[in-house]
Amino acid sequence: MSGRGFTRAGGAGALLVGAAILTLWTASYRWAAELRLPVAEGCSRVEVRAYRGLLAAQLVHDAVADAPGSLATARPAKDFSAWWDQFYWDASYAGVACDEGTVWVPVAKGADTHVPRRRTSLILPFWLLFTFALLVPVGRLLAGWRTRHRVARGRCGDCGYDLGGYGGECPACAAARPTPALVPAGLGPPVLPAMPAPLWMRAHLRA
Repeated sequence: MSGRGFTRAGGAGALLVGAAILTLWTASYRWAAELRLPVAEGCSRVEVRAYRGLLAAQLVHDAVADAPGSLATARPAKDFSAWWDQFYWDASYAGVACDEGTVWVPVAKGADTHVPRRRTSLILPFWLLFTFALLVPVGRLLAGWRTRHRVARGRCGDCGYDLGGYGGECPACAAARPTPALVPAGLGPPVLPAMPAPLWMRAHLRA
């Protein structure tokens, strides 16, 4: 794939990612989602929660036991929404936060006994993720507009060199392009002599 085709594919992929983020962003104001990846005993577990415009990722260290992955969605009550805003939004800077602390986890599924474990949390707002996803297609749009504007003014679309309105290949780009080194005749790589065949191979060839 050429560089230009790869860039177009990257821009299309960024648009798809942006559309997915926008969909999750809109749905997060009506639904709460929680994703827990499977984990083995003694390893760290990844937990991701999305609600009210925020994406909260949490890494719980030293899992107590093996646990399967899970995905759950629900429409929380108003008291949960108030707790979420206080715990995540109020404790962050415009929805961005990163901290470490302790979380209590059950020793087994449905068990009443809990043990403390160290956690690392990262909170990001969907508006920030959506902005990052739009950087590539917006950059492509601005680069295309700059190229068309340069060509319309009789300049090189890549570097802006004034072509005098004649078009053709840009001398500045041609000068900057590396040229392959020419090897004079007779100065190529040396030709090594053929290695003699081993004794066992000579006997086989005679036979």
